[in-house]
Amino acid sequence: MQQPYIGITGFTKPHEVAKILKFMPYKNTHLLMVGVLVNGALLRLGCENTNRRFAKTKDIKDIFICNPRVLNIVHYCNSSQKNMFSDLEKLIEISGPNLHGFQLNMRWPNISILKEFKEKYPDMKIVLQIERDDFDELSPDQMAIELSRYINLIEAVILDTSMGAGIQMDTNLLISYANAIKDISNLNIVFAGGLCAKNISIIKPIIELFPSASIDAEGQLMNASGALDMQKTLDYLQAALKMFQE
Repeated sequence: MQQPYIGITGFTKPHEVAKILKFMPYKNTHLLMVGVLVNGALLRLGCENTNRRFAKTKDIKDIFICNPRVLNIVHYCNSSQKNMFSDLEKLIEISGPNLHGFQLNMRWPNISILKEFKEKYPDMKIVLQIERDDFDELSPDQMAIELSRYINLIEAVILDTSMGAGIQMDTNLLISYANAIKDISNLNIVFAGGLCAKNISIIKPIIELFPSASIDAEGQLMNASGALDMQKTLDYLQAALKMFQE
């Protein structure tokens, strides 16, 4: 993943992307990551998720537009790993030609399955989410060692103790883990946790240490009904763009 991104997760309609993209500069250090949530279990059942953060499968292809300012990522949520390969293949078909890759929202995906997938689809970018429990169970050095097993299989790792719940990140905690990861790998690092326009300044220490960092936001961008609030989303994007330009 050569260029970092400003991520927005929870797009469900093409017009949402079109509206936000109007404010994305053509020449910028960061891409706009368009994140679409998919539940693996419901995908296999042929059911749509009633959670308003999840797009209908029929809409994903239109949400993922072809634009040099955009990185299109499916956030694949699944606690079971046995169907991961077939699920990802199905999502490649569903998502259309503009899909760039996946964020794996699961704990430590099976190495052999991921290797098989990357051998077949080497252009698909993979972001591995570090889940909340991993921060409780692993020290920074232990997490870095665990992640070293995934080098050449993933392009980035997202450090996120919130996992979409809108809980504000502990900047110092995430920096300690990021430092350990950078000591043993060249993985791109994504920072997340309750980000919005009002608190975007908390990433200043991160940017100073990791100027090519990516960020992602979800929970604090939602409205009362659980869908993306376009004004909150736009405010976040503009605040983040300004922050990375300073």
